[in-house]
Amino acid sequence: MYQFVAPSLGWFACCLLAVSLTGCTPTDNWRDLSWADGQVAARFPCKPTVFEHAQGTLVQCIHRGVSYALAWQRMSRPEDARNSMRDAVARFEQRTGAAAARMPGRLPLGALEWPESGHYALYSASEAIHLQVWVRGLTVYQATALGPADANAVAEGVAELFIAGVRSTP
Repeated sequence: MYQFVAPSLGWFACCLLAVSLTGCTPTDNWRDLSWADGQVAARFPCKPTVFEHAQGTLVQCIHRGVSYALAWQRMSRPEDARNSMRDAVARFEQRTGAAAARMPGRLPLGALEWPESGHYALYSASEAIHLQVWVRGLTVYQATALGPADANAVAEGVAELFIAGVRSTP
């Protein structure tokens, strides 16, 4: 004969804990990845796609309507590297119609301390952009978080984490 045995209080507590932990799972799926023979690494909030072409490499993913990208390109001369960084900031200024505001923060390890290097933020009525440009050797790197202005509340913290998670490796 089978006899019904009431579940113990411990069993109920375990079930309640398991159910409550499902609400604690992170909404962002952060992942650390590296490219360019280990010269650059980044922490993306989503799984990126890699696009390689003769001019350089672009790694990008879209999360909650915001595009997160890391691109790099080898230059032949220092002047070309400086112009590339300057042009990147100017392109986003033209796109948004807003002046780029330099943000506090340090450059990735091994980045040359050039005036054009830095972390910038641009805001327009329709877009919010965080951009970091730097050069290491003759390779220019650009990390970008770009999204609609109404995603600012969501993207602001994630954009900062993304930019802070981009690094050059020794």
